[in-house]
Amino acid sequence: MNLMNSYGNYKQMQVKTADEGALILMLYDGAILSLRNVQKLLKTAPLNREALANHIIKGRNIIYELIASLDFEAGGELSDTLLRLYNYFIWRIGQADLEKDSTYLDDVIKHLQDLQSAWETTFQNARIQQTMPTSSATSPLQITKKPRMRSITA
Repeated sequence: MNLMNSYGNYKQMQVKTADEGALILMLYDGAILSLRNVQKLLKTAPLNREALANHIIKGRNIIYELIASLDFEAGGELSDTLLRLYNYFIWRIGQADLEKDSTYLDDVIKHLQDLQSAWETTFQNARIQQTMPTSSATSPLQITKKPRMRSITA
């Protein structure tokens, strides 16, 4: 068994056993990594168009998965805001691809990192509340739609 196959099996098991919060954070990790790869590819000559296209598609697909995981009933205004932000990200990725300019991705990556950090804090707080046996307070975090996590390979 080769190393890449073992790593792929490990990542698949990680996804299959992760809770909803961990899956969302994995999606942010994947999007950030893909878009950083797009930036690197856009700054190198000669341009590897196939690799560039693959990373752009991967980044977009991950953001589409984040969109699909939004719960508009439970999330209300937050879900609406995230949808607008994710659509903006898709547009910026398209601009970076069209103009072959990596600077279009700077703010997308920054926003993704900020969102990832905010969600990480939210998920940690929700886990703490769930483990507190004397707490009768309910978590404001309502995740009712688990991301589908299709195979998104590097």
